Amino acid sequence: MRITPFFRFIASLALLPIPSAFAESFKLLYFARPAAWLTAVFTGIAAPTFDGEGYVLNFAAALVSVTNACSGVSFFAISLAAIFYTLSRTAAAPKELFVKLIISFASAYPFAIFANTLRIIMASYAWNIARAYLPENYFHITHMVLGMVNFMMCLGLLLFFINLKQNKNHDAN
Repeated sequence: MRITPFFRFIASLALLPIPSAFAESFKLLYFARPAAWLTAVFTGIAAPTFDGEGYVLNFAAALVSVTNACSGVSFFAISLAAIFYTLSRTAAAPKELFVKLIISFASAYPFAIFANTLRIIMASYAWNIARAYLPENYFHITHMVLGMVNFMMCLGLLLFFINLKQNKNHDAN
């Protein structure tokens, strides 16, 4: 049985609603918490504290809260679908497709955590610079723009490296 590109595309799109199935506590524990802790480790600030809604990072100039909204779960779903679609090109049977799905889950999770950590660091430092020039109510706009730029850049790098790896494997055969 040959797996068609249309089926791969539909299967990849079917992965996108996964974040809505996660409970809020799951998002906090498995997505927001690791990103907050990695941010603290990479920046050298104190360990994050939990305030009931999210993890609070105490940067010198401001407190940053990592909540469900900025947990990176949506980026996890997008990167999962992208990785699965790209890896499934070489799947010849449904069993191989299932293995590619497991590999996609195992690859997308750490990548999403790292990308979200990078977004938190970028947004925090950028706001420290921008707040000298912008009013306080521009924080959310700065946060959203930097988040989109970061996630698009990370997704582009992810697809580049996956395609690079697959092209090396294809050239070796």
